Amino acid sequence: MKNKAHYLSYSYTRQQGVVLIVGLILMLLLTLIGMSAMRGSNMQELMTSNVKDRNMAFQAAEASLRYAENLIDTSTANCGTYTGANGCYNDQNTTAPIMSWSSTQWANNSMEANVDLSLSKKPRYVIEKITSASVVTSNTGGSVEFGAQSSTANTATTYRVTSLGYGATLDSQVVLQSTFRTLAP
Repeated sequence: MKNKAHYLSYSYTRQQGVVLIVGLILMLLLTLIGMSAMRGSNMQELMTSNVKDRNMAFQAAEASLRYAENLIDTSTANCGTYTGANGCYNDQNTTAPIMSWSSTQWANNSMEANVDLSLSKKPRYVIEKITSASVVTSNTGGSVEFGAQSSTANTATTYRVTSLGYGATLDSQVVLQSTFRTLAP
């Protein structure tokens, strides 16, 4: 019995807290792994939010393009002489440098598309009348040939429609552009 008590007292005096230190190091490693996983999860959530916001801005710009093209197609664009009033211009890219628009220019020189979207700001559009072109018709369809002289050609007017769409925040903006052609009646 004396031997057993002596052995127990001897083992307690030899311990120096190594298990405590190892346990604390393991807890620190688990904490770091957990914090890293949370940080990665938060970053993925932010990226997903930004992708959604940009997609909303893209959809708004697309809706604005279709709105302006419909105005041109139905002759309700109210452009008149294409002098810059009502967001209607003659070709802006005929002289260097190519026109670059700031947010103030978009606000002052473009038209607001009348589309019902729940966004931070309604999308805007600009219509540019590029030129009159000849459309050569054939059995398989038509193609625009600028300056083409053909007795079978119909007169067409080509427009460049540029649209600016906003997402859920004003930080997300998308600019889209399309070329739209109408045939003379």
